[in-house]
Amino acid sequence: MNIKYLKNLLLLITIFLFIYTCTANKEIEEYQSILKIEPPVEQARRLIKFIYDHPQSDSTPKAVSRVLNILDTESGNPDAAMQFTTDLLPVQISPPARDLLYRYIFSKIAKDSASVNQMVSNTRGLTTTSVALAILPYMNRCFQTDSLRNRQILKLGKIIVESDYQNPEKLMALSDTIIGYSDTTFLNLSNQFLVKALRANMPDLNQDYTHPPDSSSRVDSVCNNLNFRIYLKLARNAYHQKKFQYALNLISQCAKYGDLQQENTLILLGAIQAHTGELTEGWGHVLKGLVLNPGAEKEDPEIENIYITLFRKIRGSREDPARFIEQYRRSHQ
Repeated sequence: MNIKYLKNLLLLITIFLFIYTCTANKEIEEYQSILKIEPPVEQARRLIKFIYDHPQSDSTPKAVSRVLNILDTESGNPDAAMQFTTDLLPVQISPPARDLLYRYIFSKIAKDSASVNQMVSNTRGLTTTSVALAILPYMNRCFQTDSLRNRQILKLGKIIVESDYQNPEKLMALSDTIIGYSDTTFLNLSNQFLVKALRANMPDLNQDYTHPPDSSSRVDSVCNNLNFRIYLKLARNAYHQKKFQYALNLISQCAKYGDLQQENTLILLGAIQAHTGELTEGWGHVLKGLVLNPGAEKEDPEIENIYITLFRKIRGSREDPARFIEQYRRSHQ
């Protein structure tokens, strides 16, 4: 019985090895035939197809290396190689090929080879989500063209949003990073990061994903502070999206978790009210916020713009807004 079993097992192993060898040989032959193609850009196109068709092939690392070289030197597009690299991240390619992708990405981020080597080592074996989290904050360094950068950020963001990642602070930081590019393209992705952060901070919530949850449950002070900050960021995004009534609702959520006198919230509230038919009340909140934070309009150009816009609507164009706020602060200290 044992001898028969061993014979069958040996036969199966032999068949498997035969099939593997035949497949490997076919892949090697296909790879070698592609290398004969001219011009180089067409060769790169065919190699990219080869990589997607055979992600685990022994020839895939060589194909990845060849594509990167061609796209860097022959494509005429300075972002072509980085686009290829980030597009390939979700594909389950062989570990040596994946290391080549990481090395290329980190060579654009780090200044010396030792740092690149360390970053590749730290990333080795991580999930696609973890890699997306690691590189998304550096996309501005990786791309010269904003449109390509934006497209790849949205792709990486989608990987993160659809994952089971649960760190609210990190998700908020990612939101801040993309909002820092001052491009409205990222407002929806920022909202998705923030809602995901809110859910991670309040895991008992089970409501519609597209709308921030409304909860009055008692949580500790750390969670309260996080909830306040998340709702405030969502309110700011809604303001930029011109969803003013929705932004007011989000500010009311902030009030459940903290004092509206912090983090220039009153200034944002006033700006929103000015767009919802409450100009006088909004002006009052902006002034109160500027008294609470004497340097607000100098620290943040958006706050300065909010103040001057409302100032002109309320007091006209003859007065000096800088002199007015200086006197107002002095009289309300």
